[in-house]
Amino acid sequence: MATWPGSLLNAAVVTGIVCYYCVTYSAANGISTTPGLSFLRDSSFDNRKVTSDPDGLDLDATTVAKCAYLCSATAWCTSFFYTQSSGACTLHVTAFIAPSDASDSVGTRYYTTVVDWCRPQLVRVYNRQAEMCMYFETDLAKIVPTWQTADSRCVDMGMRLASNITPLKMDAILNVTKTPTMVTSLFIGLLRIPPAGNNEMQWMDGEPMDVAAMEPYWEPGQPNGGSSQLCVVIETHPGKNFLVDVGCNVAHEFVCEVLKP
Repeated sequence: MATWPGSLLNAAVVTGIVCYYCVTYSAANGISTTPGLSFLRDSSFDNRKVTSDPDGLDLDATTVAKCAYLCSATAWCTSFFYTQSSGACTLHVTAFIAPSDASDSVGTRYYTTVVDWCRPQLVRVYNRQAEMCMYFETDLAKIVPTWQTADSRCVDMGMRLASNITPLKMDAILNVTKTPTMVTSLFIGLLRIPPAGNNEMQWMDGEPMDVAAMEPYWEPGQPNGGSSQLCVVIETHPGKNFLVDVGCNVAHEFVCEVLKP
């Protein structure tokens, strides 16, 4: 494990939120922070910890505030687990939304990144690198029958279907769907451009898809559906995730995003 570099002078933990801009550190450490970022405790993960993420980074931190700072100082860190008894601090590039993916770990607490425009009134996931605020609907009881219904559901919640997806945003989505309980297919805001037989794709706001940038994410042989498959889903499976064209009137889960102001 790495060692915490320096002394903590002051820390504040308020109503479950660890604000690293509320924390003062020794200037000798040469560490700067960005005001406005905070970490919210997800109590559904209390006494549990995800240990199956190969990208998790294990560090030492004697307080939860130190662990929060280590996450804030790591550009890719979106969430962390902290165990008070051992000082174990594990940073993650993704945010986890299913406690069933975690194992028992007494005394462990889980914190996720929140920003002012991506507060967790709903089940939202914020990815710092992509600056992407996401909502995943994977409840089987709430699966929508059509792409249009998925679009309407996102709009009703003040969001839109995830659109204008770059490789960075795609990776942000896939970092969430790589967990065992997220084997799913998600409608996104990508559509085939008419006429029939045309394999050109555009985002729902009319912007063309960057073919070269997104080519690695298509399932081999896709898109291939012609006029019968005008919509697109992200198919997630253990070890591989692909874009696949599908019919728009087939039931799927979906992923929405909040647009950054």
